[in-house]
Amino acid sequence: MPKKALATAQTGAIYLELDGQLFPLVTCTLPDIVWDIAEQSAGAAVGLVRPGVLKLGDLAIGFAPGQMPALAGWVDEIMVGKVRQLDMSVVRADVNGKPRERIELKGCLPVELRFPQCDAAGKNPYLVEAIFRPESIAGGAAGEPVKPGVSGRQKKMLASNFVVSVGELPTGRIVRVGAFTVRRNPGSDVAGELRRPSIMGGLGRCSPLSLVVGGADYPVWRDFALEQVARGPVDKQMEARLELRDTSLKKVLASFDFRLAGLSGFRFEPIAQGIEAALETATASFSIDAVAFKLVGG
Repeated sequence: MPKKALATAQTGAIYLELDGQLFPLVTCTLPDIVWDIAEQSAGAAVGLVRPGVLKLGDLAIGFAPGQMPALAGWVDEIMVGKVRQLDMSVVRADVNGKPRERIELKGCLPVELRFPQCDAAGKNPYLVEAIFRPESIAGGAAGEPVKPGVSGRQKKMLASNFVVSVGELPTGRIVRVGAFTVRRNPGSDVAGELRRPSIMGGLGRCSPLSLVVGGADYPVWRDFALEQVARGPVDKQMEARLELRDTSLKKVLASFDFRLAGLSGFRFEPIAQGIEAALETATASFSIDAVAFKLVGG
């Protein structure tokens, strides 16, 4: 089949089925299926090679936060180390909404959530990537025509529409919030050579929150960092908030609340001779003690 015809035939949509509802995905990478190779001795000098323990890769899905109400719960579960395994399916449908393929994934544990960079000068949609570790994979019946569990008319979140607050520091000139990741490293418990490993949860953590600040706010942030150099790191937790808003910047669509453990880095950006002071910028990074996500508007 010609490439163009193949692309047309595959055009459609992909969904995550969770708790009986279907949620639209932007991207999806199904788990790799791999068997270890085991070598078994058979006689004095001859060895037999055979498939060993089954190992499944991770499921990676990309989506708009407004299309995935379970996201707030996944953030909390990872950060507190809660183990709540999910049964879910990935459903591929054609342009008419008729399912063409259903892959069932049992015992899925959320292990990583990747949140993108916010950039005031950017134009990209705000999309989240979630990584799950499944215990099993199987094919399922195609099922009935697709009826998404979330309306497709959700407010579109753009990575450029954001507002930040950090303690009492000025934040009106923050032009970029770096990407950050919430993750945990779950272990596995293998009982018997031919048993599939069961998943054990691990306490999660969040990568540092990085903010690029400039303009009139720069001197305040510079002095904040230099004061800590002179006196030593301040042993005082700060609260920070990142809000994702609509295009008017008046309506909050989603928000992150951070408890900051302290300033972990401050980098002065290079300034060429002749550039005005208003263009001076720096990147401040904070270690994160806790983070919570809330979906506000639909």
